[in-house]
Amino acid sequence: MVKRSYSVAFKKEVVSYIEEGHSVYDACKHFSARDHYEYDPSMFYQWNRNKDKVMEGGSTSKRVPGAGRKPALGTLEEMLASEIVELRLMKTKVSRGFIAERAQQLALENNVALKVSNTWISSFMRRFHFSLRRMTNLTTLSDDQLVLRAVEYMKYLRGRLPSLQLHRTLLMDETAIYFEDCRTRTVDFAGRRHVVMKSTGFASMRITAAMAVWADGRKAAPLVIHKGRKSPNIERENGPLLYTYQERAWVDQHLIATWIDALFPLIDTASGKAIIWDSCRSHIAKSVKEHCRLRNIELIVIPGGLTPYLQAGDIGIFKNLKDNIGKFIHEWKHSEHVQYTRGGQPKPPEDKVVRSWVRDAWRMVPNSAIENSISAAGFASDHMAWHIAKHDVYGERFLTAWVNSGDIEVSPDELEAIPQDDDLFECIDS
Repeated sequence: MVKRSYSVAFKKEVVSYIEEGHSVYDACKHFSARDHYEYDPSMFYQWNRNKDKVMEGGSTSKRVPGAGRKPALGTLEEMLASEIVELRLMKTKVSRGFIAERAQQLALENNVALKVSNTWISSFMRRFHFSLRRMTNLTTLSDDQLVLRAVEYMKYLRGRLPSLQLHRTLLMDETAIYFEDCRTRTVDFAGRRHVVMKSTGFASMRITAAMAVWADGRKAAPLVIHKGRKSPNIERENGPLLYTYQERAWVDQHLIATWIDALFPLIDTASGKAIIWDSCRSHIAKSVKEHCRLRNIELIVIPGGLTPYLQAGDIGIFKNLKDNIGKFIHEWKHSEHVQYTRGGQPKPPEDKVVRSWVRDAWRMVPNSAIENSISAAGFASDHMAWHIAKHDVYGERFLTAWVNSGDIEVSPDELEAIPQDDDLFECIDS
């Protein structure tokens, strides 16, 4: 016999009918005749006995508050939850495996019969509002460490600039472009406690774009990375624009090497070529370093945790790009070109349409924004024009440290000491 569940809305209807002066058995007969289903009077009696909880419950819920099977560990679960909170306050990693081990240990110590399964772990996490979260893509540095590394990087960059040819030096970074606006703020009435924003079903759609500019202010061809069967090559389109396919729309070492050869033709063997990028694992992998050594390309690496302050893309380029693409995505989502699955979910736009968005949005980025971002990333001769020097939190500290830095020497290896953690990259070797 299949157990039937009843919504709180139906339970409220039954309780209200009984409160009108009808007996439990009269209510059972009434609803059985109405619904052509034989209800159990004892069930109606139980709902009426707990009518206060029934009336407090949400209409779409299946259970009243406090109903259901009680947790096997009881109050010990609260101890485990408190331990997890304390570990996270200390920035210690907590896994589902850790929860399983500690729960089993607590059960044994208190003679509680408990079978720790994946279902139990998921239920425990749901009860205490825990969820698996991806680590924030910022390396944790103290203020002193951040300022010191910023000074070291700027010293190294300024020392290398005289030997670089600006028209052959690339400033490059990858960025994810989401089709759903990931910002969680909206205009609403002041003081409103529940602020809800409707999801349009596009949250899982994204591409990765590798954007680069030449140090003399010119735009390089963007690389669009679609999700699909991995392609060994990078294709070209008029615009100019490059594109390829990866299984997870991520960047791996092979793709980085192929991209380098696309921007620096193989026939170019002269010196003076350089790439400035962050310390993500695929950028500083051994295979990539060796590839650049053979191609006579110098690598200048921005230390992990400093890209918001030292990388041209983060300073002022990506915001322009994404604002422009956002307009195209918004127009498409509200047009008749959106196709849907049988289940009513929107289908992603055609790849060529997405590439046209990136190409057009890149054209719309003002040259002045690119030139200003490059200058602010350390290419301006006046250090007062650098973004880090004008930062509202670190600006004064950086200027003081810069003036007092003297003639410090920094090696390229020191700049890679803390890698930039980023889920857009896939690394095989170290």
